[in-house]
Amino acid sequence: MTRQEYMQQLAALLAAMPEAERRDALDYYEEYFDAAGPEKEAQTIQELGSPQNVAEKIWEGTGAQFGTPMPDNSMPEQGSRRRKSPVWIVLAILAILIVVLLVFIGSFKIVTKYQYSIAESATAEEVPPQEATGGATENMDESTNRLESSTMTLDAKQVQTMVLDLDCGEVAFVRSNAADEITLRFENFYSDWLERTVDESGFSVRYKIPKGYISGSDPTPTLSIALPEIELEQIELNLNLGSADLGTLKAKSIQADLALGSLYADELQTGQLDATLALGSAELGNVQAERVTIENAQGDVAISRLVGASQVQVTDQLGNIALTLGEKADGYSVQAACGLGSITVSGAKQASPYSANSKAANAVILDAALGDITLNFEE
Repeated sequence: MTRQEYMQQLAALLAAMPEAERRDALDYYEEYFDAAGPEKEAQTIQELGSPQNVAEKIWEGTGAQFGTPMPDNSMPEQGSRRRKSPVWIVLAILAILIVVLLVFIGSFKIVTKYQYSIAESATAEEVPPQEATGGATENMDESTNRLESSTMTLDAKQVQTMVLDLDCGEVAFVRSNAADEITLRFENFYSDWLERTVDESGFSVRYKIPKGYISGSDPTPTLSIALPEIELEQIELNLNLGSADLGTLKAKSIQADLALGSLYADELQTGQLDATLALGSAELGNVQAERVTIENAQGDVAISRLVGASQVQVTDQLGNIALTLGEKADGYSVQAACGLGSITVSGAKQASPYSANSKAANAVILDAALGDITLNFEE
């Protein structure tokens, strides 16, 4: 199906709507295609779904039954709880957001081809932790810039915080009761761009690619962190291009900021989880946290089971939100809203905006501009 065919079918499905609202809807999706560009036409159609599915969501946003003729002067009654704010204002904002995201993606062309493979791949000697103490920054080889792999070990008792600031790469944490120290394995990092620092407060890694560098076919940098069953004070992760797997981390504070990549975890224990994503999904398994804040511009957010939370806030501009709380429903006040999508709470469809138990001690706030919201409780 081409863009023209898609829009023709959508227009036919919206024929019973008032002309102004119909035109606004069609203009929005024309702008959506324009922002994506001709080269991504097929991908855009796949992301949107069938014209029938899109039309049903548009009708749902108007509050009218699908296909029911609506007079041009039809307005909700004064006392109606139906939202009067046009869905298309939200959609217009989303169109702008998508354009900004595309520009943002373009700014990363320097590193988007990074399937790193340079003919020469040297392996560095193991870096003793003593060489990176006292606040000194350590480079593996200052004479030549080459792809290297190395292992670094740290005394777990001396590390309370960990800061990872990477332009690109894949990051994975693994906790094991068999480990008695922290072991970091670096694969395919350019030596001159890699900085590792240990001081009194903890450990930090910085990997910055110079502007103008074209990666060609370099292999993907990977950082694997094995640590014992300990609780860290703070973990801060900034990753511009690549995904991160937090595994079964335990830390009082976890902060993750990913530009182009997804965030994964099997089981997290933390006091506060803050995650920001621009283009990618957040797929978290069992989470025990007091406060959770997740913001995503484009991609799904899913938490399989969350317990112990007093404050939960998830915002997703373009994607679905799925959350299961391992608590009783009457313990939480709920606020949920979506511009174009559906809300399901404990298996029941709800109108947007939805609110319940406003006086409860704990709070859940879910906002999806373009996507579905699914919230479940364990009774």
